[in-house]
Formats: sequence, structure tokens, C-alpha cells
Amino acid sequence: MRSGFSAPCLNISSLEGGAFPIGQVTYFLGAGATRADYPSIPLMDELLHEILRTGSAENLLQSFLAEIFGPECLRPEAQAQERPRIDDVFTLIDASLSGKAPSPGGKSREVLIEARRHLIASIGRAIAKTIGEDHGRVARKFATVLPEGRTTLISTNYDIVMDNALLERSPKNVNYGVPVREAVHRRGDLIAGRFDEIHHYRPIPGSQEIIRRGGIPLLKLNGSLNWLYCPRCDELDITLLQDRGALTLLDEPKLGRCYLDRCTSPYEPVLVGPSLEQRYEHRVLRDTWTRAERALLASNRLVIIGYSIPDADYLARAMLARTFAARSHLVTVVTMPKTPSDQRILEQRFKRLFPHSTFLPEGFEHFVNDISDSRANRGVL
Repeated sequence: MRSGFSAPCLNISSLEGGAFPIGQVTYFLGAGATRADYPSIPLMDELLHEILRTGSAENLLQSFLAEIFGPECLRPEAQAQERPRIDDVFTLIDASLSGKAPSPGGKSREVLIEARRHLIASIGRAIAKTIGEDHGRVARKFATVLPEGRTTLISTNYDIVMDNALLERSPKNVNYGVPVREAVHRRGDLIAGRFDEIHHYRPIPGSQEIIRRGGIPLLKLNGSLNWLYCPRCDELDITLLQDRGALTLLDEPKLGRCYLDRCTSPYEPVLVGPSLEQRYEHRVLRDTWTRAERALLASNRLVIIGYSIPDADYLARAMLARTFAARSHLVTVVTMPKTPSDQRILEQRFKRLFPHSTFLPEGFEHFVNDISDSRANRGVL
């Protein structure tokens, strides 16, 4: 354990029915869960800084930021604290698009929509650049120790690290809590002048056996980089492993049309930005949130991993409070603060919602190792 931290004693086996009645356990995953495998992945305060520092922002987005916040925020040598927060940028745009505030800089609705698309695409690129083609070691180990039928994962993350870990376990697990029509893959390159007749995605042979099962739901509240939604069919298709279909659509919308030959509708990404004007009217997201609330209500334990309950996530914070504030002794918070001061601040924030929760500051990897060791000692593995 690092100096300055004192972790309370927790019977890890209780998460699987040792000291508590056997029942459902819900794990709520924030960006810190992914960071256990990829320490350099940017968090909220660092995200726009990383996007601008690495050149992941397109010209339209750069021009928008320079006009609204001043050209100094684009300087390559600027520090994170000299740039706007990404949730503030999203809120400026979303408040205007919803009609609740004037347009920043008098921008047209079309410009705001494009700036927002580029902003989400930049987030996806920053995440993809950090993760690369690697598969998360901690996520894979976590996926292997989760019991089917008694576990639900709820995630605020776009990335597909946990998705891949579940897909790689045996038996393979693909379960987003909402119906998935097909697992598809991209084929063929863009042919100039023939956008309307080319279908760049086709079903993956044999994938129905995978997507029709999965005993561990992964409920992604903000959408996912591998989700492709056809508005005409009202169906959700997905890509598997490292194929981030939504990122392709954000970068080049003309590349993504519904795989059905009789349907000419472009696919749409399903992604919600970190904004105080977060909107979840989309049918897939609405159904995901409904499933998440039901899972929380039915759970005997809630384990919150790598999540700091940011202000922009007021809807998620409210859902967690509705379902577990009155039984906060069943809540465990797994985190890894940088300093004792950070730990005190984060613990105070959680204690206001969950006064009797248990706080584990040794991080996700340590937590996963404890679960694995506990199962091995009981002869489960």
C-alpha cells in the first residue's frame, strides 16, 4: 500500500455471496477502470488538452475553439489549466442546440452540430491513440472472475476495453442489455462518386451465436465506439474487437450505410458527450438507462470503480442515489487517488451520497487481484 493511505478491511468474498446473501452485484465503471490498463489515457480535466496537444482536433473544431475561447488555448505548449474544460465546451454547444441559451459567437446551428461531431470524434481518436491495438490485462482478468447470471456492469466509458475483455472470455460474452441485430465489419474502400450505392458494412459470419448470448450485461450509459445505429430500421448493429465503427462514422460519415441492401440509411453513432445538457432521448440509450436502474434496484451490492461522480453526470449520480443512498453500507468505492488530499476530497464527495460506504484507495488492479485470490482460495478457479 502507498504511504499516507489506510484501506478499510473488506471481505472480498462478500461480493460473491460470502458475508451477504447470494444475489446480484453491480459494478459501475468510470474512466479510472480503463486507466488501470492504460495509465496515460486522459481523464476529464486533461481530455481537451490531450486532444489539442496531440493534434487530434480537426480544423473546424480548432477554429471554433479559437473564436470562442481565444487563439491562446490552441498553443501547442499551453498547459491543461490554460485550456477550457471539455465539459464546458459541450455545455456551451448543447445549451444552444436545445434552445436554452444563445449560440456562442453567433454560430449557426449547422456549425454547432459539426463542431460537436468533431469534438466527439476527437475524443474517440484520443482514446484510440492511447489504447492502440493492445488488450487490457486487468480488464481481461476482471472479466474471467465475474460469475454469469449474478453480475451486471454499468459503464460511462465510450471505449471498448471491457467489451473486448468480455468477448475474449470463455464463454464469449456480448450483452449490451438491449437487442443487437448484427455484428458487422467494414469491407471495401470508399469509391468516389458512388456513396449512395456502396454498403461498406456486412454481417460477420457466425456472429449470431455470440451476440444472442451473454450472461453478463454491459450497460453503456453514454453509448459506445462500436455501436452503429440505423434510424430507418431502428436497429442497433455493433462491430467487434478493435473495429471502432462509430469512430469511422464520425471521421467520414459517408462510409457508413446500413448493411441491408434494401436500406439506404446512413448509420449513426450513439455517443453522448460530457455536458450539463446531456440528453438521452435516443431509444437505445433510454432502454439502456431503464435496464441499468432495474439492475441497481435488484442488486445486493454496488461497487463503483474508477468513477469520481463528476458534476456533468448529474443523471447518473441521481440514479445511484435513488437506488443505493438508503443502503449505502452495501456500496464499495474502488479508486486510486494520487495524493492523500485527493483521497480526502473524493471520499467526502462520495460520503455525501453514500455515508456508510466502504472506500478502497488501492486501485482497480489490486481489487481484481483480491477477488481472483479469494475465488482461488475457495476452489472456484
